[in-house]
Amino acid sequence: MAPFRLEDLRENKIITVGIITGTFNNQRNTGSGLYYTFSISNKLYKGSTAYSNLSTSFCKSLIGRRFPVIYSPTSINNNNMLLTNESFKIYDMEQPDSLKWIEEYVRKW
Repeated sequence: MAPFRLEDLRENKIITVGIITGTFNNQRNTGSGLYYTFSISNKLYKGSTAYSNLSTSFCKSLIGRRFPVIYSPTSINNNNMLLTNESFKIYDMEQPDSLKWIEEYVRKW
């Protein structure tokens, strides 16, 4: 993520809930990514987030489930779905206890 996009999310973050709609393999086939939708003021937005430390099969098992999405009100297309402890830490946030089970599926390199 470009530094200005990361700083924008850190400074202006709003958290909502998104629904995973699909998966993709990342460019190097070393992990997977998630496609998701989320709604703000009755308008539906789409997003995607790559996770090199989560397997494709695990990500596929999450389709249809709801997870936190961070976005910037100054640029709603600047968003990410938050699953892992690492993803929360990027934005200076704590992973909720209700999502700690995901850490069992994180690959340790």
